[in-house]
Amino acid sequence: MTTAILQRREVQTTGLPSYARAHLQASISFNPSLLADPSAIPATITITADGLRDPVSPRQRLTVRARHAHNRAIHARQCADRLTAVADAHAARLAALHPVP
Repeated sequence: MTTAILQRREVQTTGLPSYARAHLQASISFNPSLLADPSAIPATITITADGLRDPVSPRQRLTVRARHAHNRAIHARQCADRLTAVADAHAARLAALHPVP
């Protein structure tokens, strides 16, 4: 069994109170009539269940984002090098066809 603490979100997409874990963007909503006093919506809810996902640390998330950004930068550099080579080849071919006196 895993315990998760859900915090109240101010999102009102369904008109029902929404809650989410601090590290997730996804939220859940529930009918406030489940509470003893539906007018007093709690700020946090604690859920204990099997199969809840373990929280991801901020350091792990930043590491994954940094690795992804690094891979994108490598790919952008490879594309730039390839396109520079294509442009140089076109410039050389143009210079050979139309020499400047």
